[in-house]
Amino acid sequence: MLFNKKSISFKFAMILIATTVMASMSMMAAIFIFSQTMKQQIVRNGQQQIESAVTQQIVRDIHLLATKLSEDLRQPLFDFDMASIKKIIDKLSDSNEIDYVYVFDAQQNIVHDGSALLLLFAQPISQMPKVELSPTNELVVKKIGKIIHVIEPIQVKGVLYGGIAFGLKFSQVEQDISHFKKNVAQENDDFSNRMLQSLFVVLFFLIVLCLPLSLLLTRRLLKPMQDLANKSLAITHQRKDIVFNSEHDDEVGQLASALNSMTHRLRVSHQHMTAIAYQDELTKLANRRKFNEHLSDITLWAANHRGKYALLFIDLDRFKQINDSEGQKAGDILLQQIALRLKNTVEAYCSSNNIDTQHLLLARLGGDEFVVVLPHCRNEHEASDLAMQLINVCSQPIELNNKWLVVSVSIGVTLYPIHSQDADELLKNADLAMYASKKQGRGRVSVFNYLMKEEFKLHYVVCSELHEALANDQLYVLYQPFYCTEKNRFIGAEALVRWRHPDYGLIMPDKFIEMLQGSNLINELTLWVVEQVCNDSKKMAELNIPCLLTVNISSQSLMDNEVTHQIYRMLNDHRHPCQTIGLEITETGMMNDIMQCTKAMNLWRSAGAQIWIDDFGTGYSSLSYLNDLPIDVLKIDRSFVVDLSPQNLTPVVKSIFALAKALDLLVVTEGIETELQARCCKTLGADMLQGFLYSKAVTFDEFIGQMSLTDNIKINE
Repeated sequence: MLFNKKSISFKFAMILIATTVMASMSMMAAIFIFSQTMKQQIVRNGQQQIESAVTQQIVRDIHLLATKLSEDLRQPLFDFDMASIKKIIDKLSDSNEIDYVYVFDAQQNIVHDGSALLLLFAQPISQMPKVELSPTNELVVKKIGKIIHVIEPIQVKGVLYGGIAFGLKFSQVEQDISHFKKNVAQENDDFSNRMLQSLFVVLFFLIVLCLPLSLLLTRRLLKPMQDLANKSLAITHQRKDIVFNSEHDDEVGQLASALNSMTHRLRVSHQHMTAIAYQDELTKLANRRKFNEHLSDITLWAANHRGKYALLFIDLDRFKQINDSEGQKAGDILLQQIALRLKNTVEAYCSSNNIDTQHLLLARLGGDEFVVVLPHCRNEHEASDLAMQLINVCSQPIELNNKWLVVSVSIGVTLYPIHSQDADELLKNADLAMYASKKQGRGRVSVFNYLMKEEFKLHYVVCSELHEALANDQLYVLYQPFYCTEKNRFIGAEALVRWRHPDYGLIMPDKFIEMLQGSNLINELTLWVVEQVCNDSKKMAELNIPCLLTVNISSQSLMDNEVTHQIYRMLNDHRHPCQTIGLEITETGMMNDIMQCTKAMNLWRSAGAQIWIDDFGTGYSSLSYLNDLPIDVLKIDRSFVVDLSPQNLTPVVKSIFALAKALDLLVVTEGIETELQARCCKTLGADMLQGFLYSKAVTFDEFIGQMSLTDNIKINE
């Protein structure tokens, strides 16, 4: 019985041990299978997340790059500036990951292919392999093989000017992803082997109640992989603080090192693309895109926190003349120097006034335009103080091409929320204030006021409605007579244009002519006035009234060869022996291009016209030019007549009259309002006088009446 009991006990113990071993082995197998499944799922999710994050980052960077290239190419493509297009393409092609670049026009023909010989010029972009245009003029991004093909339209306010197509290889990123996957697969295999070895080693201990240790060991083995997976899931372009722990010397450490290298490369690539998209390449300041986003952000911040800020719009004065005379390279150096001075001055101002610079921004909008967003600015005096400091520091001499130049800047200031609570409106206000500074003489600061906006509206009306005004007889000509000192009567008049607008009433020429300067509209207006004067001269001839009529020619029209020939044809068609038409040209306008000026004067003179120099004495004419040019009359500016008296015959005034007589030119003085001024001008030898003393500007019919009366009746006798 005892043996039987012992046998049963032994068998029971053996069965118990076997059962324990089997249970332990089953548990170990279950743990192993569970661990493998969990690890594979973690690795797979990590791989997918990393690949997705990299792909999304690449697409975002491509959008930034394509938009930046489209903005940079707008003006060069519009101007057909091949050198500037080539320069932009060369900067893009510096990257080893660019496969090809095509710039094409609105007709989808290639304008530039990046080559020096333009081998593909004028070929249809649709014939290029793998290039597919979007029918909706939107960005196209397509991946074919290892090349990402990008097509970005170039358009302004919905008008399509063309586009740019290029291919990006991004081969290094794909190699990184592939290398990472291989590392993960290798580490997975190594982990499985180590897991099996570890499980067999601890099998005995599990039988002796060490199962908790095996679970702890399994968790510990899985923890590095779990950490890597969790951090992989957290990778985005916004998270720049993800660091994979590489303290381990095993495969996990190698995998962590590979992930660190990949995330670093991705971060550097993103920073490079961001710099291209948000930084001005020349000055290293923020660009227009960055400024627009920042202005929206600070406006939102100010609205939520009852904050205030000032916007300063800065523009260099006469930068184009410097750029043309000294060269583009010198112009770029000038912009860099000005940008550095602006940056240092703004930072010093904020530091000395304890201004929080979190929302401070200095940006270059393009060309010679800069803007400063000054946070926590309480009133216009603080903003004007900074603006004056900027004007003073920019006016310090700058060395260019081995000579010292002094430049000035004009600044417009507007304040949030005083002048507006809308970001776009504030920028427009600052721009208007800046132009007001230029009109006041440049090198000044102007704070926005609402009269500027009204003037801008008038400017828009003038430039957009001139054609309608000409068609609807809103413009008309008045005549201010010339009094001849020798004949003691009127002998002619100057044509003065007026505009009676249905909404704005009478618009004087000093308003609308200034607004038309720089556009082709001034040429259209000049030709219209010349035609009116020619027609009126013909009417005077039909009435048998000999008469001299003069018309002002804008400096822009004087420099336009086509316009000068149109004026010549009008003069020739209306030519009459007893009638004379004089063309008044300002002294400053005459000096813009002396060769073109001489050519135009000789042409008009051949059609019987007189050449008058208007506002003489206010410019810087060379005496040799006055002697060589075909000039008939000098018209002395009214500024020399205002304070004229027998006791105030200055040497300058005497010299002007003496010079005219020495050159055998007639002299006309304008702005005569008193008898004393008239007597002084007669004493000095003036041939004709003009001013309110004799007559204001009158209609053509009134002028005919004056000429009829003065034909037989002397004036002031």
